[in-house]
Amino acid sequence: MCTCNGEAHLKEQLESILEQTLLPNEVIVSDDASTDGTVEIVSSFKQKCPFPIKILVNKSRLGVCKNFENAIRHCSGEIIFLADQDDIWMPTKIATIMAAFESHPSCGYVFSNAELIDGQGNDMGRDLWTSLEFDEKRQARYGRGEQLCVMLRLFTLAYGMTMAFRAALSPRLMPFECRFFHAIVHDGWISLFLSSLGAYGVALPSSLVKYRQHEKQLASAGKRLGFLDLVTTARSDSTQANMEFAEVLDVLAARLEQLDQTNHSVSWAREQLRAKATHLRARVHANSSHGVKRLKIVFREAISGRYRRYSRSFKSIVKDLVQADQL
Repeated sequence: MCTCNGEAHLKEQLESILEQTLLPNEVIVSDDASTDGTVEIVSSFKQKCPFPIKILVNKSRLGVCKNFENAIRHCSGEIIFLADQDDIWMPTKIATIMAAFESHPSCGYVFSNAELIDGQGNDMGRDLWTSLEFDEKRQARYGRGEQLCVMLRLFTLAYGMTMAFRAALSPRLMPFECRFFHAIVHDGWISLFLSSLGAYGVALPSSLVKYRQHEKQLASAGKRLGFLDLVTTARSDSTQANMEFAEVLDVLAARLEQLDQTNHSVSWAREQLRAKATHLRARVHANSSHGVKRLKIVFREAISGRYRRYSRSFKSIVKDLVQADQL
């Protein structure tokens, strides 16, 4: 768990962990230099827990990705669950996810759906996957081995507070790519990297977390964009976000090449990552161009099939043809 000035909702999150039908073996809390009562709340909670809690306090702010890296490096278990400071876990979350790992011994990570709640804990009337347009058709594609293709079209699917992954894979994941905060954070990096490696994910449609949406959502040093902001940014395809995501994909492809240059499936994943990066840059270029030049770029991307594979196909083509300054 990572914390930073989270006293408003932290107790509720901690209590939901304590109420699990299957308790964790340990909880590692990495606090990013909080200035409120966050550390005191965790310390008090520690006294009544039947499982050990280790509290790490950063002397200076690391930021969300590096703070999660710090917490993960101190975990000793075989399966690592990620937790934010302001959500609520359903009582069967750990047990359900652990059962999925047992049923899928070759998988690298497991994630679930989540209910969206407001700052006061009221149901917002929709779930995470519906908001992400991760519908039954796309879930079926994801489940039959087309994970990378689905993720490259839909942006991040596996949100940290819904996710757990195998600790043995941590050395390959580290360090997280943290330079492009608007494009990807730790959870997106983990799921994209592992699926690219062939350490596939298992998607559980049950909502195992109540995912809190509020104005002061903090993950670490600064304000992390709330879920609705992230979805809006991803769907608006802003030039900055897409150029940054292209950079992330290039970095990830290079990391995969360092890890394994011979595995056919990993080579295919590298090609997909680089093709998506090429497509993003082409769309940015098209939308900074005019007239015939723009038409040529869009036509080339359409003929290549990259609009179909990596964007919203005909809708994205039309958008790029008629919209000058946004993707």
